[in-house]
Amino acid sequence: MLEIPYVKIIPHPFAVILNQYFDHEHVAHVHPTSLGECVLVENAGKRIVYDHIWPADRNGHRPISRVLQTYQPPGDIWFEFTSGKYQGTKVHSQLRPHQDGTEVTETYYLPRLPNWGFLRWLIAPFVFRRIEHIWEEDLRVGVCIGGWPGVPDHPSRAESAEWRRPLKPGTYRLGCVSEFSPGSLKVVDTDGGRVLIAHSPHGYRAMHPTCPHSGGPLERGRLEEGCLVCPWHGARFDITTGQCLNGPTHIPLPIYDVRVEAGELWAESC
Repeated sequence: MLEIPYVKIIPHPFAVILNQYFDHEHVAHVHPTSLGECVLVENAGKRIVYDHIWPADRNGHRPISRVLQTYQPPGDIWFEFTSGKYQGTKVHSQLRPHQDGTEVTETYYLPRLPNWGFLRWLIAPFVFRRIEHIWEEDLRVGVCIGGWPGVPDHPSRAESAEWRRPLKPGTYRLGCVSEFSPGSLKVVDTDGGRVLIAHSPHGYRAMHPTCPHSGGPLERGRLEEGCLVCPWHGARFDITTGQCLNGPTHIPLPIYDVRVEAGELWAESC
């Protein structure tokens, strides 16, 4: 069996990166054309079984892999493709805290190939490009903690109180209107907290900058038909009312009143 090792330093804390390995919910929203989606079959804590449904091939067929994921705390994870596409392939992921974030060491075990050095030299670049592309997709939309099935025996995100805390009551200057281009999403720091400004076709809207579902950075999302769509799990928030119209949460997004005075933008929180 051919073994291909891969090492990368991810500039985020260990707990955050560990959660990404147990957040199968985000795959369909962050990696729809590269990974497809995952469907949970069994969750027995440190032993998880799921069907990985890959993007459609040139014939429109979506191949499926049955995957067994096992976990040995604090950062040792195995993925075994037990049937379907890539059957027999195994991936061993080891996560360790690093001074610059988290060190990710992954070893890919490819069946039906001898563990010869020249084969590793030939195949490794293709494997590395695929892995790097996946990490680029993740880091492009930031990181958050949440999504099913979650890290076994881990409490919910410790920072939840902070990420859901709305702007303190008061009136806050957000900047000149020229700083917010049409269609933009921009976070502004104020004395009362951080505010996300959306310049929609219907005017300016001010709201909480993180998704109430799992703390996803909403400035990495998109505006779509009067809604702000979270980049991680696809929650859609009405930018006028803050209500979640669909997606994995029913928690509304705090919305603040906005006014324009003498070319400056102001937000008011009650």
